[in-house]
Amino acid sequence: MTTQSKLPRLLLTLELSEYLDVPSRTLEASRARAGGLPFVQFGRQVWYPDDASTEWMSERKPVPTAR
Repeated sequence: MTTQSKLPRLLLTLELSEYLDVPSRTLEASRARAGGLPFVQFGRQVWYPDDASTEWMSERKPVPTAR
């Protein structure tokens, strides 16, 4: 019997910065602050779990204000 792993897709800093259209330095600065995008790090390499990043961004959608 074969079981498929449910591991999330991992994005490199450059991939996520291109997707979000922000400089990679912005993501690097976010890692230094509490409450930034969730990431995992092994040695010097940093990855952003796709599902956790999507959830983090959806929680921070701007709320329309009444005029």
